[in-house]
Amino acid sequence: MKTLKDQKNLKIQKKTIKSKIFRDIKKINRILEHDGLLLKLLKMENNNFKE
Repeated sequence: MKTLKDQKNLKIQKKTIKSKIFRDIKKINRILEHDGLLLKLLKMENNNFKE
């Protein structure tokens, strides 16, 4: 059985992992917005993949 402290630490770890993921997603979005060429390449790759 986990103690209250263990449960609290686990909750904090989950929150930090989520915040790191969201931070990374925001960084990627910023890069894509500013780099139109990269976005075009990604779209081209995506279209090639669908065919």
